[in-house]
Amino acid sequence: MIYSLSWHSYALIEDTCAGEAIGVYSSHEKAHQEMVDNVTETAELNDGECDDDDKGIINIEDYSATYESKNGYFIEYKINEFDSVQ
Repeated sequence: MIYSLSWHSYALIEDTCAGEAIGVYSSHEKAHQEMVDNVTETAELNDGECDDDDKGIINIEDYSATYESKNGYFIEYKINEFDSVQ
């Protein structure tokens, strides 16, 4: 098995969508750790010095992680699993 990690985002304020592939990994554990690191970094960059009540919400699962800010920014990191590459 191989695992790819990508992200997709939407910014309500700017009315823009974006996304791209981050990488390919040899194990789910490596892909999952990279996903957790990325969503955590995104939250830290967007929340900055916000009070706890104003910070966005992070949700982490086995194959996806999301962050949603209080001002309308949403991003999803997603792991896809592939049997083989030919």
